Amino acid sequence: MTTPEYKFGEWYPIESAPKASDRIDLWVVERVARTFSQSAGERVPNAMWGSPRSDQADGWLIYEPGYGHRFVEEEDGGKATVATHWMPLPPPPVSDSTTDTLKRE
Repeated sequence: MTTPEYKFGEWYPIESAPKASDRIDLWVVERVARTFSQSAGERVPNAMWGSPRSDQADGWLIYEPGYGHRFVEEEDGGKATVATHWMPLPPPPVSDSTTDTLKRE
């Protein structure tokens, strides 16, 4: 069985997201239970799967300076923030070893 190749710039269903130590971008929406409505959504960069503390279940996390890691998906009074899609991070810049400057591709 081959591992699928995921490309930066394409969104994939959240069920296929890597749950290793990879950082990824998430697409999250806010759902309101009472009205069955959903927001258009927004991109959450540099998320990872894990737990901020050993006594909490795993989930999608982001790091906020000054606060530490926090969950991306949350429920609050009939509203839920839910990750629906993911995208790999872009590749890092390529440097030119002869001039030690970044190349544009």
